[in-house]
Amino acid sequence: MAWMKNEESRPTTPSSPAPTPSSAPSPRAKATRSGGTSLLGPSLSVEGEITGAEDLTVAGRLSGRIQLPDNAVLVDKNGRIEADITARSVRVRGDVKGDLHGGEEVVVESGGSVRGNIVAPRVVLEDGAKFKGAIDMEPDKLSQQRSRGGSGKVSAPAVSPRSESGSRAEAGSKTSAPTGAGGS
Repeated sequence: MAWMKNEESRPTTPSSPAPTPSSAPSPRAKATRSGGTSLLGPSLSVEGEITGAEDLTVAGRLSGRIQLPDNAVLVDKNGRIEADITARSVRVRGDVKGDLHGGEEVVVESGGSVRGNIVAPRVVLEDGAKFKGAIDMEPDKLSQQRSRGGSGKVSAPAVSPRSESGSRAEAGSKTSAPTGAGGS
């Protein structure tokens, strides 16, 4: 069917009504990828916290914190970040100094550099990537342990002290000689 300029002869197709202010999603509604992508260009420098409901590409400098838990963050090859990043997906082609928290994944591409810790269920360090820090690929297990009162760190279990006549000092006991020392 050919389109004509005459409005009356234009075929009609069912479409959803345009959103009205009352039917538009609220700013607090969970929005993933719906907001498009914002670009922090190479000539820009930002200090502070970035939050929102859209993907972010950083090609400039940023110092502070990025909180986009439902969206993706890309640190482009010219991007320089000194910030903690929380996002659904984090990709690093540039330089990041800070901790990365990925809800789904963190990828450090060839040429990318991260100095900080990574927490995500899927972590990729491509050949040629630079990384210095710790990786935690069981974030749910760590948060469960913390919710039960644990610190998330592995430590020796507490041992109740023996009587003062006990022959060896144990962790948690109150003795004057350190464990393994040659005293009495």
